[in-house]
Amino acid sequence: MWGRSSETPSHSSAPPGISRSSDPLRVAQNGGWSAAVEQAFSLIAVRRERMTKHEQLVAAVGGELWQARNHKRGRSIHVLANHTLLAVLDTESLTVAVRPSALFEPKPVELGLIRAMSMPEGAGRPPAGFAIMSLWDVLWRFGIVEPKALLEVPNDFGKRALHLRRMPKLSPGVLQVRHALLLRVLTQSDETFEELSHKVPTPPDELCHDLAALYLTRAIA
Repeated sequence: MWGRSSETPSHSSAPPGISRSSDPLRVAQNGGWSAAVEQAFSLIAVRRERMTKHEQLVAAVGGELWQARNHKRGRSIHVLANHTLLAVLDTESLTVAVRPSALFEPKPVELGLIRAMSMPEGAGRPPAGFAIMSLWDVLWRFGIVEPKALLEVPNDFGKRALHLRRMPKLSPGVLQVRHALLLRVLTQSDETFEELSHKVPTPPDELCHDLAALYLTRAIA
């Protein structure tokens, strides 16, 4: 990640709101995972209503940074929309500086237009006033709330036994109680999505988001 190779994700070409898991063969293969992903896409409007504008911005930035994960390490990455700088990733420290007022200016920022650009070394210093966040916190936010994150996991993710590689490197307070319960189960043994759905009380659509967030933050494989 950011200069290192990573496992090949599904790279769905489906338009926003439609998952590749809607293919009948994938539904048959992945069972409960596919149904949970479809439900997650159907609930995106509800999820966004519960988020602050800043949380929506962080999730959108996380999605762009994930797509830019193979950029050369040592270069910074700028995330922009309408020529407005929204965030800066320092690929050495793996910190993200996020513009705190991006969605509160007279001209709103259209999150659907944001793009990540690789910048030369030395361009990683953000303007004054940007909020500094861990890259892992930003990717976690993307995985937890954006259904597009569910299309970035490997093709067999919904049926493979998931292995906990390490605890997620997140800031204090980011993990919720349900995440602690999920991690406790995964510390005991590798589990499939279907098995986890019977061992934790989390609704399936939220569980698939939790697992995607753990994958994006390199906590499970």
